[in-house]
Amino acid sequence: MIVFIAAIVEGHTERVALERLLQRIWLELDRPERLQVLDCVRDHRSSLIHPNGVALGEAVEKAAIQLGSYLRRNPGCQSLLLIDIDAEGDCPAELGPRLVAAANAARADLTIACVLAKRMFENWIVAGASTLGGILNLPDPLPARTDVEAMNGSTWLDTQLRSVTPNSKYKKADHAIEFVKAMNLVEARSNSQSFERLCKKLESIPRCLPLSISESGI
Repeated sequence: MIVFIAAIVEGHTERVALERLLQRIWLELDRPERLQVLDCVRDHRSSLIHPNGVALGEAVEKAAIQLGSYLRRNPGCQSLLLIDIDAEGDCPAELGPRLVAAANAARADLTIACVLAKRMFENWIVAGASTLGGILNLPDPLPARTDVEAMNGSTWLDTQLRSVTPNSKYKKADHAIEFVKAMNLVEARSNSQSFERLCKKLESIPRCLPLSISESGI
């Protein structure tokens, strides 16, 4: 059986790295179902969080069409529409529920979750960075990190790269996928409450039901 996830994201980094991250988390959770992450629906953050909910509603509809196509061909499978954007300076406890409410207003028939990376996607990487020493010329060992959700994760990664190779810089999409492959997920869950919420959302997806004889065609 398969669990399908359609994600709404704001940046190219998430578009290229989120699938790998979700697959790694899924493996850690030891779920028996296969996880399939569909192509991300992407829009500007300012549009997705706008109070009128128009851009978010349109993104939800695009994601719903994707999910519907796969679910019709795979009865009995589970699905999740995941809104994954950066909290930046906004309060996740206020912005998250507002986005879920707007998304539910667009499509009440879907299971929708919103996880806001605090402050940004890169903070999740930094939260699990103990295994990144030497990856793409990061220093080895890396310096200690404290309060990883309060820092600018992208700037921290850039600083570490430049400490070894002064002319280098953090290239979001190119570097993020490699860091996601090597980051310590257990450590990230311990260091980042927002990353822990992402893991809990995946963990809470209901188990897929086995097909009945009529559904399976036997």
